[in-house]
Amino acid sequence: MAYTPSAPNWSIIKNQEAHQVTGSTSNPDLVYPFPTGALPTPLQQLPGLSEAYVSGYAFPYQDVRDVTVQGELAVTRVDDGTGKAYVYFFGASGSQVYFSGPYKQFEFHHYDTGSGVPIDRIFGVSPSPERRL
Repeated sequence: MAYTPSAPNWSIIKNQEAHQVTGSTSNPDLVYPFPTGALPTPLQQLPGLSEAYVSGYAFPYQDVRDVTVQGELAVTRVDDGTGKAYVYFFGASGSQVYFSGPYKQFEFHHYDTGSGVPIDRIFGVSPSPERRL
């Protein structure tokens, strides 16, 4: 199930991965490359996985399930020559770190791999009205 503001579907991130995701956002609103080997395990298994990026929110917010949404992960893969981008949200509640997604209803979900990843068109397309990026 994809993320929606009214009914987010959160999955727990394992501790090592959680540290890498949340630790990569110490400078909010900037986008950083993120090692695909440090993605949550289910995302590492995407066919054709090629790149990942992370960005933290300057102003995290609480969603309807009491998860403090801290930022976004963008994950790209190549499928039969077409680039595909997906956005995932990450956040924390209590001592657990979670991710939610994929969100792919945005203009550059499919992109030309020859032109590179349109990173400036992927982040900040969150469906949440409380988006802070």
